[in-house]
Amino acid sequence: MTDEADNGVDGGNTIDRVKVGSRRVRADWWTGSNKAVLLLQGQFAERKAVIVTAFDEGTRDQPYRHYLVAGVSKYPSKVI
Repeated sequence: MTDEADNGVDGGNTIDRVKVGSRRVRADWWTGSNKAVLLLQGQFAERKAVIVTAFDEGTRDQPYRHYLVAGVSKYPSKVI
């Protein structure tokens, strides 16, 4: 099995499920910017987002791998 198959990458059309830690997303096994994700916990649960920046080495406050994400605050209404 290749890394692409492990990461669920199929041309960038997948939505991966990750947990939210405030406004940064923690993940253990994949990296990459401009990837679509589905937020599962917190204030932005069940919302789609895009990874803006990956912090692979971590920071002083968060010494683990995490991601900065951007999403849609309110989805457009359906037009009947």
